[in-house]
Amino acid sequence: MLPLQSFLWGFRADLAITAARYRRSLIAGLLAAILLVTSYVAGMVALAIWIAQTGTALEATLTVCVINGVLALLILVYVMVRNRADRQLQLTMGLRLNSLTQQATAATTIGILQRRPIGVVATVAGVAFLATRLMRR
Repeated sequence: MLPLQSFLWGFRADLAITAARYRRSLIAGLLAAILLVTSYVAGMVALAIWIAQTGTALEATLTVCVINGVLALLILVYVMVRNRADRQLQLTMGLRLNSLTQQATAATTIGILQRRPIGVVATVAGVAFLATRLMRR
């Protein structure tokens, strides 16, 4: 039971990391989208002011536009770095999870062999029979 339990805990951790990465990407994407839309609106306002007249209102609006654009890019870079770190963590956990899966499979197989050896032999024979039938087609 212990290998299966450790497998399930590893699977749960893997799922939690993936969910956190998607949640973080969604929130950061929404924030970046809001800032990019704000930047676009500020750029349009700046263009309208520049067309109307040249002055300090243009400089202020362009400054807000640039600041929002830079913030959006910084958020996207932060999310990309965090997602890469999560993928690396997931790969290392995946290797450990693969080992735990193999341990759980071996323990389960040995347990079944000890309890019902005739049933296992019949199952293996049935699978072999079906495999040979499917290979003929």
